[in-house]
Amino acid sequence: MSKIIKIFSLPFAWDQKVAFIISKPFIYFNIHPNIVTFIGILLGFVSFFLYSSGNLFFAKIASLFFFLAACFDHVDGVVARKLKKTSVMGHYLDHLGVCISYVILFIGLGLYEEKNSNTLGLNHALVSAFCIFLIMSIRLFLERLKGGSSIHQNNILGFEQEDLLYLIIPITFFDKIGVFLYYSYLGTPIFLIITLVIFIFKIKKS
Repeated sequence: MSKIIKIFSLPFAWDQKVAFIISKPFIYFNIHPNIVTFIGILLGFVSFFLYSSGNLFFAKIASLFFFLAACFDHVDGVVARKLKKTSVMGHYLDHLGVCISYVILFIGLGLYEEKNSNTLGLNHALVSAFCIFLIMSIRLFLERLKGGSSIHQNNILGFEQEDLLYLIIPITFFDKIGVFLYYSYLGTPIFLIITLVIFIFKIKKS
């Protein structure tokens, strides 16, 4: 199965290609990569506040801000390598930034649902956010123990597993946030279990 995935993998995921373009002005003006990371976190919070307003028009804009925030997860790395300013602290700050952006995305979505319906959207969002936090924490711990190759993900035609979150753009535009939260509520615990199994397997493998 892994060999088949590698056959369909591209050298770079498509959002990384977008990141290369976005990174150019930061490289040109010699902006420190940690500042770029904080800009990504700020974009994530803008997305959160727009979603939490409960207004569909603002929510549509929020989905685009989230896309930019997610792209900045790659932008800071590109800037760091080009300017030769890579650091351990910067690497972990990058992990923290993307974790914050993902977690507050779901909380923002839950607040949007709470203001627009009588469903359990906020509860679904909180469960999903907690699972995502645990998944990313486990992956970070695995990386610390076994190195970056242990958490490497092959893309399929330029799409990585986490790129599923970009579906939030059409989901928001079609106002199907409640449906998305329900399925994420069902799916994220499954991904958490899979992550735990992979973690145990790779720890025992050595």
